[in-house]
Amino acid sequence: ADLARKYWPDMPELDITLRAIVEAGDTTTSGWASQLVPSAQQLAGEFIDMYRAKTIIGRIPGIRRVPFNVAVPIRTAAGTFQWVGEAVAKPVTQETFTNITLTWAKAAAIIVITQELAKFSNPDAEVLIRDSMVETLVRFFDTAFISTNAAVANVSPAGILNGISVITPSGTTMAAFRADLNNMINNFTANNIPLNRIVLLMSDTTAAALTLARTDLGIKTFEGMTVNGGTLEGMFPVVTSENVGSRIVGVVASDILLAEDPGIMVTASDQATIEMETTPAVGEQSPPSTQSVLKSMYQNNCIAIKAEQFKTWARARTSAVEIINAPAYVPGT
Repeated sequence: ADLARKYWPDMPELDITLRAIVEAGDTTTSGWASQLVPSAQQLAGEFIDMYRAKTIIGRIPGIRRVPFNVAVPIRTAAGTFQWVGEAVAKPVTQETFTNITLTWAKAAAIIVITQELAKFSNPDAEVLIRDSMVETLVRFFDTAFISTNAAVANVSPAGILNGISVITPSGTTMAAFRADLNNMINNFTANNIPLNRIVLLMSDTTAAALTLARTDLGIKTFEGMTVNGGTLEGMFPVVTSENVGSRIVGVVASDILLAEDPGIMVTASDQATIEMETTPAVGEQSPPSTQSVLKSMYQNNCIAIKAEQFKTWARARTSAVEIINAPAYVPGT
């Protein structure tokens, strides 16, 4: 190119022709940017799979999944039938329905790291951030789902325990546990709920106590129980999580409505300006009246990673949930 400019100055097209062409990074050119795409897709997919496997919601069998903003009919009273004799008019009956609409709600968080951490710790930094986000999201959704919190309009759904009366444990022995479980079963059957629709949620600690229980002959009391869940008395699926806390929760899975995006949106930016607060004020009003520490990702060589998901749920009817409150069962007979 230098020789062309020197000896053929009147032929600029020769100079242009001799220059090396550098294409923009894309998803198809091998050796340039295409290799970045599979790794990014693999990371996101692994993140979503890990997240779904860990949440209480993701492990409840038979939970009813519905779309956002769709009215779901719920029967509140069944019709009645009667025996009818020959040449006798048939009775007219009716059923009563209501509906529940799950509007959207979302949870989000931002993690800020330095570009140096992303550059020199790669891929360890990505794994660390991914695992941290999984753990945080799991804990957040689980505690919100299994809470007694009331709904906040246009912000968050109510916990499935909101407004539910509790069963007080009758003791700490395995005999007391059987009595308390029987009380829960009676409450469900009184509302015409088949027992094969019930799923039990409990902490790992409670599951461990039931797993370690033995008869006088040293035989395992609840054969299908493990610290990871299993089946209680051959008929109740058990989902374990320490986020359940000191409760045993009986849930009619088909009466819990869940609407969620199929995956988690994970985005990153090194150009944004972030208010470095757990309760940011900027953006709540315009112009903002107060603001805390603002950090430019560009100026400070930082990267902001944001994870968010649209998810909401609703309890179709109050009778869908029963609670044994604060059990402290100990292994024994």
